[in-house]
Amino acid sequence: MKCVLLCAGFATRLSPLTDDLPKPLLDVGGRPLLDDLMDRLVGEAGLHEFVLVANGRFAGHFARWWADARPQWPDTRLELIDDGARSNATRLGAVRDLQLAIERCRLRGPLFVAAADNLVRFDVGAFVADFRTRPRNLILSYEEPDVRARQRSGVAEVDASGRVLRFVEKSETPPGRLVSPPFYIFCDDALAEIPRLIEAQPDVDAPGGLVAWLAPRVVVEHHPMRGRRHDIGNLESYAAARAIVEAERGGGS
Repeated sequence: MKCVLLCAGFATRLSPLTDDLPKPLLDVGGRPLLDDLMDRLVGEAGLHEFVLVANGRFAGHFARWWADARPQWPDTRLELIDDGARSNATRLGAVRDLQLAIERCRLRGPLFVAAADNLVRFDVGAFVADFRTRPRNLILSYEEPDVRARQRSGVAEVDASGRVLRFVEKSETPPGRLVSPPFYIFCDDALAEIPRLIEAQPDVDAPGGLVAWLAPRVVVEHHPMRGRRHDIGNLESYAAARAIVEAERGGGS
């Protein structure tokens, strides 16, 4: 299983910290956020082949990061793709970036897709093991009691079997309490739908837009998240993520 890391955003809400540094390379506990994620994807999930999609402004930053970080995961390969975007106004969006990675690297399913702007404290290994036990299109999910948080997120409506019936991105009236962060495993039938989505919805951007497209067309199920994840979307949430890592260090974990 290969993994696509979506790292081509411009993180304007984190300015000025991200004016000259991409969000996944911001410091958390003395290391880049992306290092923390890679530890879990490699160490817990057993993934060793990665494709990282960056924008044209920060591709060089990721190339330098990988040159320095690579010895931490000696059996791991990473291919860097520059999507060419130089500003937030000209960004391709997550769905187009995923399709670019698929085309450039001739990727096939199963494909683990992850946005690299989260502090991951959930069991990534269990998510991958669930797929390997019974391969199918799989998204991560967790119960979110705060309606305001659900309004800012992608929300899945599922049936008793775990199939996703409907997926809504950032709705004022979310259809349920199951929030799905951008961690997915897609098979070939889902990947084949991406060009059709882009043709039908040229402005599609957020990765949840792909899940919304897939739900009525192919079987997608959800995996209940074991643990937590912390989205880093603004200066306040970044400070909270740093505090979490510092507290872990203080506790000896």
